[in-house]
Amino acid sequence: MIMRLNVLLLCNQIRGIDGTGGLGDVPVGLAKSLLTRGDIDIRLAMPGFADITNEKELADRFRNPPIEQLRVPFGAETREVSVFKILLPHSHPPIPCYLFRCEDVFDRRDPQSGRINKNTPDKAALFARSAVEFLRAHAEFRVDLIHCNDWHTGLTPVYLNTLYRDDLYLGRIATLYTTHNAGGDAFQGGFVDPTLLSLAGLEDQNVFTPLHTQSLCHFEKFNFTKGAIGFADLINTVSRQYRKELLTPAFAGGLEGIFLERQQDFCGIVNGIDVTEWNPQTDMNLKSHVFSANDMIDTVHKQKQAIRHLLRDWTSNPKNDPRMGEKPFGALKDSTILMGAITRIDYQKIPILLQSMDRICAMNRVQVALLGSADPNDAMGKGFEADLKAMSQKTDGKLLFFNGFDIPLSHLIFAASDMFLVPSIFEPCGLTQLVAMRYGSVPVVRSVGGLADTVIDEQDLHQAESATGFRYEGTVTNDQMITDIGEDAERLVECVDRAVALYETPRWDQLVRNGMRRDSSWAVPSMHYTRLYHAAVRRAVERTHFR
Repeated sequence: MIMRLNVLLLCNQIRGIDGTGGLGDVPVGLAKSLLTRGDIDIRLAMPGFADITNEKELADRFRNPPIEQLRVPFGAETREVSVFKILLPHSHPPIPCYLFRCEDVFDRRDPQSGRINKNTPDKAALFARSAVEFLRAHAEFRVDLIHCNDWHTGLTPVYLNTLYRDDLYLGRIATLYTTHNAGGDAFQGGFVDPTLLSLAGLEDQNVFTPLHTQSLCHFEKFNFTKGAIGFADLINTVSRQYRKELLTPAFAGGLEGIFLERQQDFCGIVNGIDVTEWNPQTDMNLKSHVFSANDMIDTVHKQKQAIRHLLRDWTSNPKNDPRMGEKPFGALKDSTILMGAITRIDYQKIPILLQSMDRICAMNRVQVALLGSADPNDAMGKGFEADLKAMSQKTDGKLLFFNGFDIPLSHLIFAASDMFLVPSIFEPCGLTQLVAMRYGSVPVVRSVGGLADTVIDEQDLHQAESATGFRYEGTVTNDQMITDIGEDAERLVECVDRAVALYETPRWDQLVRNGMRRDSSWAVPSMHYTRLYHAAVRRAVERTHFR
């Protein structure tokens, strides 16, 4: 008989509370699936930031008394951290979430932008230690395993194996660390700051030794991901191909050595998507123009064409935005091949697309609908934004760009588009290609990471009848440059040409149908995570039994 596990999942973003990217989607989709299965009690936790994307529904999240008041060591001082418990809005089954509130740390704003920078090392250190102190204090939920997600949570396995190692309860908690992206300092949490070791309370724990597995030291930087990989019981990433890539210098950002050292404890599990939210048969954003994989293909095309009218009439409506009332997709035509792209605008996602955009827009009948924004603290990303704005004004309606993020709008772009462009330089998993296929939009992707795992190329001779889209092999170097952007842009244009040539053919209809029928739910991934959780608990038992 398999025992029922209690799991606390830590993440810096949780969709429905705060976060618009794939990192925030994963905790929610996984928790829904696991709670439905009934053999794991999983709860989520994140910092209680003042600024969140769902402020409208959660304005009262800190009104009720906290369930715990913690005094958490933080450098030479302590910080008072209040823990609030809420239920994730609109979730079925209900998902309990803990919000860790410490105003003077989590609400600290960037002096230049005036915004809360949620990716600073002090916030990550306090969150990780607060999670451990919360488990010490909170007897109502005794956990077997902590599931840590990305670098913001990376110190939790370090703490459990150092400062709390001899605690009869905390020292026996298993840890799984999931890296959603490890491609360089920005995603690894690598910082040149000599005060971090003492701020984290680890200056006396011998955890900053160069060239050691269980160490936070990586090229003389304090690296949260390095620490997590070294100290966690088991580690995983979010696709099988990305797991292979992280064993190489081109993708691992210098961490390939420690990934190789721990490769027996390291696996890849492809993410799922929330098929309740992303369901073209019940999607309220599509109004009366819903469709399903069981419909005749002509019906699917007809409904997608009607959804173009909804996209064309969509108006910007954010408060205090000068674009209010504008129709950024008003130039969309009925007769074009519509290519969608919904993306974070940064070095990972946009350079190849940006360099190829003029040639794609020059193709006959093609229009591109692009939704995306850069992190306010990412100067390079803001530069890409400016380039896209300038380009959209020069293409005579061929590139339709809305700079921002809007969930209902994203549903319309997925549903209206014929193709979906995802030419990422690296892509640990990617969720947009999964959603696109479900909505009958054929993906055109660079063959990396989860894109390689989830999109079957139209010319794959071994899986011709199961093909779902178009892939191209990018250029990959042996160093950390990863790709030649110019050469990759050429290859993307060739791949788009190949897709356009098949548009409105029986083979195209087969690709649409295959993509819509693909199972991209969390059912299979959640089974893999259940096995991984149990394996990590067994590892923790072995680790502590023989001390």
